[in-house]
Amino acid sequence: MLSAFVSHGVPFLVIGGTAVHLHGFRDRPRKDLDLLVNFAEAHEPKREAALATVSAQFGPWALLPLNPHDMTYRGIHIDQLSRMHGVYGLNPFDEAVWIECEAGTVPVVSLRLLLSGKRAMWRPQDAEDLRQMTDCPIEDGRCVRCGAGRYPNDAWRPLERGMFQCE
Repeated sequence: MLSAFVSHGVPFLVIGGTAVHLHGFRDRPRKDLDLLVNFAEAHEPKREAALATVSAQFGPWALLPLNPHDMTYRGIHIDQLSRMHGVYGLNPFDEAVWIECEAGTVPVVSLRLLLSGKRAMWRPQDAEDLRQMTDCPIEDGRCVRCGAGRYPNDAWRPLERGMFQCE
């Protein structure tokens, strides 16, 4: 599917756990594929053509729509997202990096913005990703240097808006 998106010129970025993996952190288990997609009307024919290519190549049951932006592709849950947490006021497409993988060379969110997104989400798997990807000293679900972490009610989020850099 990624190669079809690339060949049809669909503006997208690999984000989430797969981006963690593609940036070289191989121990990260991946449950799904998260894509940041530019859903501008001008790009919709490209996206539809890419999805049609996938269906033609692998059969009509290769893509099963779950809703307009979520689907399964050969048993893998795919989330097509229109925005990414933690990159407020920035365009992640401007910092895309192209990484070689089994699907070819694909656009991936930059490591800097991936880390910002992980710091903004602060779910348990994001804390584990940060532990593996940075020297962020995380104890009891909270970075002891910058303070980002969970509130007493266990809702994972940064303590202060915009605090994404560990100092």
